[in-house]
Formats: sequence, C-alpha cells, structure tokens
Amino acid sequence: MIELELSVMLGSADELKELQGLLDKFTASRHIPVRLTLLEWTAAWGEIVQAAIHNSGPDISEIGVSWLADLVGMNALLPLPGPMVSQLGTSSQYLKGSWNACTLQNDPNMWAVPWFAGTRVLYYRRDWLEKAGLDPKSAFSSAAALDASLQKLQDSGVERPWVVNTQRSTSTVHHITCWVWGAGGSFLSADGKAVMFAEKEALDGMEAFFRLGRLMGSNPAVIDDRLANHLFWSGQAGATLDGQWQYATQMRTIDPTLAQNIAVAMVPGVPFVGGSNLVVWKHTRRPEAAWDLLNFLTGENATSMYSKNTNLLPTRWDLLNNSEVGQDPAYQLFAQAVDVGRCWPALPFSALIENRLRDTLALVWQEVLAAPEANVREILVQHLVPLQRRLQMSIA
Repeated sequence: MIELELSVMLGSADELKELQGLLDKFTASRHIPVRLTLLEWTAAWGEIVQAAIHNSGPDISEIGVSWLADLVGMNALLPLPGPMVSQLGTSSQYLKGSWNACTLQNDPNMWAVPWFAGTRVLYYRRDWLEKAGLDPKSAFSSAAALDASLQKLQDSGVERPWVVNTQRSTSTVHHITCWVWGAGGSFLSADGKAVMFAEKEALDGMEAFFRLGRLMGSNPAVIDDRLANHLFWSGQAGATLDGQWQYATQMRTIDPTLAQNIAVAMVPGVPFVGGSNLVVWKHTRRPEAAWDLLNFLTGENATSMYSKNTNLLPTRWDLLNNSEVGQDPAYQLFAQAVDVGRCWPALPFSALIENRLRDTLALVWQEVLAAPEANVREILVQHLVPLQRRLQMSIA
C-alpha cells in the first residue's frame, strides 16, 4: 500500500487537530494513509538538512520560507510540475510575500507551495498613546517616529515603553530586517555574491533599532522571547514587535479590560514576511501522491485551518476572505503586511548568514545594554564588519 510521510513544525493542539482532520479526509478519499511527523521549530532546520544529505525521510515537508534556496542548492527537492503550477493559479491570487518565497532569482522553476503566512507587527497600548497625546496613524510611521513616540511614552510616565527579545534568537534577525530594509539596506546583494549587512544603510537601520534599548525599562538584558511576550500581554509594556500568530490566543486569554486597549499597526520600514511552505523531496518514491496531498492541503479543503483557534494566516486572498479570520480588521492588516513585505533573501548561503547574525546580534545586545551611553554605531561596526568579511570569504 502507498503511504506518505509528512513532516510539519509542531503547532498548537488546535492546529494539529485541524491538520489531522484534513489528513483523515485525504486518506478516506484517496485511500492513501499519511504518517505525520512533528518537528520542533528550533531543531527542524538540522533535521531537514539531514534528510537532504542522506536522501531519506519524509516525502513532503513544511519548511521555513528562508530555507528554500539552500535546499535547492543541495539538489534535495523536486520542482513543481507544470500542471500543478497552473492549478495553483496566478501570483495575484496570493499574498505577494508568500508567493515570492516559492521561487528563486533567475530560476524558472517553482519549488514550493505557499502554506501559512507569517509576519511581524507592532502591538501597542491604545490607551497609553492617547494619554501621551500620540496619534496612532503617525506614531509608528517611520523608525524615527517610533523612537520619538516611545520616548514620549516614557516622558509621560510609562516605565517600559518598548520590549523585544534581547537574547540569542532568530526573532532578533527577523525584527531587525524591518529597520534595515526601511533604511535602504540589504543583507545580500541581488545576485547573492556580496554580503552587505555591514554597509552604511544597513548599519543605519540597525543603529536605530538598537537605540530603542534605552526604552525597555529595568533589566532588559534578561528578556527572551517568552518574557517579552509576557511583559507586553500582561500590561507591563507600551509596545512590542511580535508575530501575528500571537494575536488570537492572547486576545482570548488576557484581561478583558486590557484587551480593549490592545491595537495593532504596521512596523516602520518594510515588514518581514515569514511563514512556511510545503515541498516535495527528490527522494520520494511516490511523487504523484505527494503532489496530490500538497494540492489537497493548500486548496479550499484547508479553509478550516484558518480560524481564531489556530492563529494561522492563509497565503491566498480567497481563503482569507472566506475564512473566519478574514472578517477581523487585525487579520486584514496582517495580510496587508505580508502583501507589501519581503522575505529573507532566497539565495544560497542566506540560511548561514541568518544563523551567524543570530549569534552576533545577541552579543551586540549585551554590549548595548551593559553601557547605555556607549556608541551603538561603534559596537555594531566592531562586530559586524569582521563577520561580513568572514562570510564574504565563505561565499567566495
């Protein structure tokens, strides 16, 4: 009997329940059982690489959007067959950021199918902004406006106007992209041959981001993703930058009075687009069945996945508009952010650069927070110029 293995990132209980329901429907209609393998996001990249190296493992996998170029470079994936590309429709039917994450520059093939969209947005306290005399329409319109608005919150008596992770985390890399791109900077040149995160424009954006450390209240050096999340959603911070997937769960569980005063806004600069795609491995012995499952999981059958119980954001406009979440103004803003935002560069070595930046930016945070009066630009140059040089040698 034909059997497929699908690996996905571990999600909430509601997400897994909905997914298993879809797989059961697929098996009932196609008579093809599907074995579900769950991976932790933090460890998934290593396991995905092992599958690519050994040419064994799942038939289909959920991957982070930034992983595609490296897997294609390892000759580990099957490109989508022409009929399936046609069946997906046109790019205008999808959130642009999600669609663009499935192709590579100067490559005619489509290597993945968009599955779930992800982006970073600003969450803020509406009541605190009003008390400080700030207009939400202009308060976050640029990096400079955000800085000035948070400073005004602090001047009005808010102890912790801003909170984000300051520990070693990929979320710091994803946060900082908004500032780098907004300042006109890049991490890699368009052809993927030059590392550029230590050039002037990129450093301008990073400097503006790290200068916000002065507005994070007491003990900012100990804040990780979990603590940053807790501080904001428990009412102890004025604004934070986080994934759209936090919204539904938090709004259901926090104090109702606090929930009435939580609002969302686009990030200053260019929104970071994340999320996940589905790919078929080159080592699969069941390619036709695998393509059939991909089509099933990303089509209209999947609409049930997009609800406020799962926190998932669809990648197609029709699925968004026909889903429960599509009726919520907050989710409409999330979709707009994905549509106008950018993904991490889909180029060879991009995953390597992302990982090295994750480690180095944690060191930058340590030094910036240890000496609030220190020159942020000098700290960035000290760490990033040598790193850019080493990575450039690796690419060359």
